[in-house]
Amino acid sequence: MPDLALHTAIQELLIRDNFAGIPGLGGFLLKPADPTVNAYTKELKPTHSHLVFNAQLKDNDGQLAHLVSISQGIRYKEAMVQIDLV
Repeated sequence: MPDLALHTAIQELLIRDNFAGIPGLGGFLLKPADPTVNAYTKELKPTHSHLVFNAQLKDNDGQLAHLVSISQGIRYKEAMVQIDLV
């Protein structure tokens, strides 16, 4: 099931590198955010991350296809075909 494998690979890249590029589509970035305290409600928001999508990052850095190829035991070119199909 290629969709699940891609989903897992994207999640792994985000956790490992804070970035996952999808060739031809764009890139997802995890931007860390510091903890904050709301002065009125005294609510504490712990350290967290914002997921950001940038459609201008369309170039292939090779990381997604590499991870898919390793995790599925297939060639890099076959992984690229799976990514292009989605």
